[in-house]
Amino acid sequence: MEFAATCETPCSLIVLAGGAASSKSNLAQAMDAFLVPELIKHGAVVVGCERSDAKVSYVPTWHKCGIATVDNADKAMGQISLIYALCGETATFGTKETADRLIPKSLEAP
Repeated sequence: MEFAATCETPCSLIVLAGGAASSKSNLAQAMDAFLVPELIKHGAVVVGCERSDAKVSYVPTWHKCGIATVDNADKAMGQISLIYALCGETATFGTKETADRLIPKSLEAP
């Protein structure tokens, strides 16, 4: 697979929206596993997010790519975590079994 594009202003923050209704419609391995490393190589901060009700999660593929993820982007806390992830806080945010944090570390009480 080869990716090529032309852009006047480079993108530095990229949000991938994922999650699938079935394994047949899961494009994470076929697409994102190749796209994410290329975006990172060009200096972009990439964060993957999906709804909390996604039947098939993209988080495992994104985690292998080394990017921050949010598995509850349809909830207020997930949207806050997404902003912090775009600012550089790396974790697997959310409520599913793949999550290692519900909230960004910088929001925890001392």
